[in-house]
Amino acid sequence: MTNNGRFRSEDAEYERVYMLNVMLPTQIAIMLFSYIATLVAVPNPAVGAITAVGALASALLFIYLHGTDAVRRTAHLNVCLLFVVVLLYCLVKGPRDYSYIFALLFPSVAYMMVGVRAGDRYVAAFVLCLGVMIGLSEPTWASTGFTIGMPVNFALTMVGMIVTVRYFERNRAVTADGIRALNLELRRSAALDGLTGLANRGKLEEVLWTELRKQNRHMTPLSVMMLDLDRFKDVNDAHGHMVGDRVLINTAQLLLLTLRETDTVGRFGGDEFLIILPDTNRDQLMAAASRLMDAAMQNNVAPAGTITYSVGGTSYRVGDTADDLIRRADMAMYNAKQKGRNQAAFLWADEPGHAYGPVPLEEIL
Repeated sequence: MTNNGRFRSEDAEYERVYMLNVMLPTQIAIMLFSYIATLVAVPNPAVGAITAVGALASALLFIYLHGTDAVRRTAHLNVCLLFVVVLLYCLVKGPRDYSYIFALLFPSVAYMMVGVRAGDRYVAAFVLCLGVMIGLSEPTWASTGFTIGMPVNFALTMVGMIVTVRYFERNRAVTADGIRALNLELRRSAALDGLTGLANRGKLEEVLWTELRKQNRHMTPLSVMMLDLDRFKDVNDAHGHMVGDRVLINTAQLLLLTLRETDTVGRFGGDEFLIILPDTNRDQLMAAASRLMDAAMQNNVAPAGTITYSVGGTSYRVGDTADDLIRRADMAMYNAKQKGRNQAAFLWADEPGHAYGPVPLEEIL
């Protein structure tokens, strides 16, 4: 379970937030257990204080993660927390009871939490601090049974741990990036129409719902157009589907060239195209329709000739759903067809539909 379900497997921080959701509760449990043990079973107030503060800090980081979604910052803060807790633990325990063995856990946590590049800096600082701490404790080695062989073995083990974890973390990150890029490409491909390269129906519906939510938040205008090619079936019957496909591709390119970058155009099905126009009121919608009607004169594919459009448009009214907008635009488009094709018609939610022929923009307005 990732951060309240707000991260998906293709998100860049998915692995990190997943590890944080596992690691932070585990830290809390381990440190609380250590706190109880050092106060009851093996009394040591200093270690108890360290683990109690560590458990509290881990709990606060867990709350912070879920309250802010600051994944990277939480990861760095957690590495810093463990940096301090482990060093203080080794300092308090001293060179006895194999206390330094817990320091071997730090490189793994650092590389997994913040990656190889930042992990290298943390691990280098940690090893330096630990080396200084071990060196300063040299006068007490004899009294604690700590011999020169112990720090040598510890150093070799630490180096082996760092090299191994660093190697596997680097390869894991490269593999994860490759899988993430592939997933994004698959999602992008799944959202496009295979023939025209425009958004497909599923993607159009997703964009329309997004624009509706934005409209409800900011009260900005929103309009929709449905476009259908006139007598497209006759083109397929007379010239074959390959010519029909070229007509669809040419239409898609003309629509992209005519519309704004902020508009979304997609193939709704067959020879129907849905156009979503954010921040577009009624007058702007009619102006956009006029530009499309002018562009239809360039929709010339041999041997089919010029293929005109029938366009239907509508604008958002409070309470409209995506289905309401699509249905009204579709009805307006059929009105345009019934009135003779090669024209645009508009159907508002508060008045009967009306049609405009392919006339200049200034005459429409």
